[in-house]
Amino acid sequence: MAFSGGITDMLLIITILVCIVLYLPLYFITYRSIYNDEFLPKLEMAIATYEGRERSWLEKCKQDQLSNRALVLLFYVFDKTSKADYLAPSDKCADLLHKLYGISPKGIKNELDLIYKKDKRAKLESRHIVEVSKSFEEAYKVLETMQFEDGIKCLKSLEQQFPRP
Repeated sequence: MAFSGGITDMLLIITILVCIVLYLPLYFITYRSIYNDEFLPKLEMAIATYEGRERSWLEKCKQDQLSNRALVLLFYVFDKTSKADYLAPSDKCADLLHKLYGISPKGIKNELDLIYKKDKRAKLESRHIVEVSKSFEEAYKVLETMQFEDGIKCLKSLEQQFPRP
């Protein structure tokens, strides 16, 4: 019985060695070439297609959304027409709008400064003036859709304080 155990161990070792010797050429000749020549190019094409769709979807979403400045303008109008008088160029207000809109507090603070500080408006470059006027147009569209006449009047009075393009 001890003799048969040695043969079994020897057969097991020989079988493992034969498998390793057969696996290596199969791996490099068959699997590796199929993987590199067929699978990877298809994977890269699938990833590129997915990213392209995702990118186009994000661009569409960006086009559908109001600009950050337009959102702040709308909140300004609602604040003034409701006589809440909460809005001010402060970190506290920027944090509140950050929670509402999901926009960075620093960006909101810059927009609030632009609305409330005359010296910021005076320093606007022509490119920024055009961007501001587009934001006003976006806000007007929302207010007109809502048929919110008091809001439109409030926004017009604010717009008159900005330089024209």
